[in-house]
Amino acid sequence: MTATQSGMRGFRRAAVGAAATLLLGGAFAAVPAAAEAADGLTPAPSGLSISPAPVGGADSEGCGASRPYGYVGRIGGEGITFSATSNGNPSVWYDTEFAVQPGDGSAPYDVTASGYGGGTRQLVLPAADFADGVTYTWRARDVDRSGTASDWSGDCHFVVDLTPPAAPVITSKVFPPDGSTAPAPPVRTTGTFTFKVSGPGSQDTVRFEYALDSDLAVDGNASVPVGPDGTAKVKLTPTQWGTNVLDVQSVDRAGNVSGAVQYTFSVAPAAKPDKAGDLNGDGKADLLATGTDGKLYVLYGKGDGTFKKAVTYADTGDGWDRGSVLRDGDLTYDGYQDMLRISGTGYVTGVPNNGLGDFGTRGSTTGPWERADGTNWTAAKQILHGTSGSEGTSTRFQDILTVENGQLLRWAGRFGGMTSTVLASGLDRSTVITPGDMTGDGIPDILIRDDDSGTLTLAAGNADGTLAAPAERTAVGKGFTAARYPRILSSGDANGDGIADLYAATRHGGLKFFAGLPGGGFAPPVGAHGGLDWTTVVAAD
Repeated sequence: MTATQSGMRGFRRAAVGAAATLLLGGAFAAVPAAAEAADGLTPAPSGLSISPAPVGGADSEGCGASRPYGYVGRIGGEGITFSATSNGNPSVWYDTEFAVQPGDGSAPYDVTASGYGGGTRQLVLPAADFADGVTYTWRARDVDRSGTASDWSGDCHFVVDLTPPAAPVITSKVFPPDGSTAPAPPVRTTGTFTFKVSGPGSQDTVRFEYALDSDLAVDGNASVPVGPDGTAKVKLTPTQWGTNVLDVQSVDRAGNVSGAVQYTFSVAPAAKPDKAGDLNGDGKADLLATGTDGKLYVLYGKGDGTFKKAVTYADTGDGWDRGSVLRDGDLTYDGYQDMLRISGTGYVTGVPNNGLGDFGTRGSTTGPWERADGTNWTAAKQILHGTSGSEGTSTRFQDILTVENGQLLRWAGRFGGMTSTVLASGLDRSTVITPGDMTGDGIPDILIRDDDSGTLTLAAGNADGTLAAPAERTAVGKGFTAARYPRILSSGDANGDGIADLYAATRHGGLKFFAGLPGGGFAPPVGAHGGLDWTTVVAAD
């Protein structure tokens, strides 16, 4: 395809047959609305559009055939691309003529793009050819080498708007700006921010875009529409203690943006770190689960042993259907409970929590989670969060427990590679559960489920990190066979009575809650809800 343009700003008139509609006096003559062939002539071009596409108009196809016409802003250095599809004979060469008429009375453009019939024609006019505030009308037709022309297409329109909107003013009563004498609220406080635009350039502002503690992107920012009074309100929940920065920009009907305005404010840390298993700071035990659909799910506890409907955050992405996840204490010293992600190949990364249970906002971190003996985490039949993190301690690198070759191994977390200690053996037909402290001595304990008999045995933890000898272990439950409950786990005390509880997934995909009893053992099961089909759960903790 080739394109030609006259050296002057004015129409380059192609030789055409009598059926062609002429351009009269630099303005368009009326043409039929339907772009159909007449008297056997070549049909007019179709599919007319421009890029960047007009916004805010009645026509969503990019032509702008009907009022109100769309606006074009942010033209940039590449100019405006005009496109049309030739409906001529594929074996015939055509000059597709684009006629562009400014609405301010200045000279029009007549530009030709050539090629065989049936193809898409495109041409680019530079940004300098378009004036702010002017409405442009354009159309296209095909002219063959004999000079015979198709009808003109129907008219398309757009309005150029290159003036940026006024910058916003940001205020908040809950989060006063830096320099204020008011005390800073603690993390996870939800407060309202008000954005306001006024004065010149404000009347065509349609929305505000904003980003908290991150840079504004070219596209895809969070946004809120502007109200009739030029204001908008958003509620935000900062989770980063210390200095926070809110960036806000105004966006007008044409997509032009104002300069970004920064609002800097401070947030105080939480009074104390979150407890183990509490992923959003409400004091209630939560669970993590991954599904065969590749999603990471967070089940927020209600405080009575049941869960709200499982939540998945878009920013955590996909690919969670391989490997495992572990709740692993506070990796980043911010008081929030973080997570380890073990990939399908056995590679371990730390994934920080944003304080609300979203693990997709703060990237990932490496750590000393390689095994010193050179083996791989894929050797584990089970992999569990370690007992040193069961009480929500602030130690950065918690230990990890695995069941391998019938043994329960404790892998100590330290730089230079993790080394293992055997805590129990004879577990070939068993499942290990990490409920935290069950004996009231402040030391995390272990439950062992006999998969065949369904008996639950308590192996109390010792102060030196070992477990009670087999002869000192006590049965605390029965009927928990693997056939009946393929998955069994604990988030510690889930109903707030100070006693560790259990969850068990049935073979039909339901989740049951077993409340721990003061004298030992567990109450009859009740539905834990959460909305997940546990037959599709890959890993949970």
